Amino acid sequence: MQIVKWRESYETGIASMDNQHKTLLDLINQLYSILRDHRGHEEVSKIIDVCLTYAQKHLHDEEQLLMKNEYQDLQEQLDHHAQFIETVNALQNKLADSPDTVVPELYTYLRTWWISHIVGIDKKYGPYLQEKGVE
Repeated sequence: MQIVKWRESYETGIASMDNQHKTLLDLINQLYSILRDHRGHEEVSKIIDVCLTYAQKHLHDEEQLLMKNEYQDLQEQLDHHAQFIETVNALQNKLADSPDTVVPELYTYLRTWWISHIVGIDKKYGPYLQEKGVE
């Protein structure tokens, strides 16, 4: 079941980034399914690790693409990404002590942050990169 569905309004127009965003939302949906089905801590931990590892890869790829193309609002992206990493790290540190409360909080944070980030921050670079010939 997809709780978060990809919408055309999320598209940046940069295929590589849009594909990675779709994967991130798919991972968030997988986390939701695992939580909904009350599967064990092992499955929860595994999907969280996959989700966060992929998120870090995406942020790195996005930053590299923006640096390479001298994106004028790069610092805004870097600041937003740093805030994400800081919050996720804090939640991960609390995870072992109280997984029953932290896992749903982490899921909600990931779902909310990614949609907000894609629509509010990432969509801004689409037209700029397209002007530079990036597809």
